[in-house]
Amino acid sequence: MEQEEGWDNEVDMLQNEVLYIPASTN
Repeated sequence: MEQEEGWDNEVDMLQNEVLYIPASTN
């Protein structure tokens, strides 16, 4: 369960970055 939570955090950070990159370039 601990590993799953860690993955969720990484996915959240990655998604945030992916959403930030296009928003910044736009």
